[in-house]
Amino acid sequence: MRRLLTPAQVGSLMNVSEKTVARMAHDGRLPKPHLIGGKPRYSEGDIERFLGITDGPSAGFTLDTRSGSIYLEIVKATYMVIDMGQRYAVFELKDGSPHLRPWRSDIVDDLPNNQQPVFLSCEDTDVPEVALCDLPSLASAERTPR
Repeated sequence: MRRLLTPAQVGSLMNVSEKTVARMAHDGRLPKPHLIGGKPRYSEGDIERFLGITDGPSAGFTLDTRSGSIYLEIVKATYMVIDMGQRYAVFELKDGSPHLRPWRSDIVDDLPNNQQPVFLSCEDTDVPEVALCDLPSLASAERTPR
């Protein structure tokens, strides 16, 4: 059974505020929420379909920004690395290049070689864990400063 998401959870998935989620639902850019106890709740399945999250090899969504619209491919973490108590996601782009980022669902827009931004999904915590030294050379890495 799919969960019902709060506006804050939907906003977190989309990297926007709760007010933006409400505005998008009001003007029809997001599926209408269900009212549970007078509070809006969004069907997880509806939001996943809206964002293009599927089990297929390539999914994404279009994000409207001040400077125009951008399409964000959704990539899931391939591995988890725990380094000095911090969790990191390792993900691969279509070209096979591995990238390391803090473990959070977020837009990654600082990729090398002018690659298009992607949305890193870290919702699945069952990804295999590997040691940092076992990874091939990384195309990019963002680590928490010490």
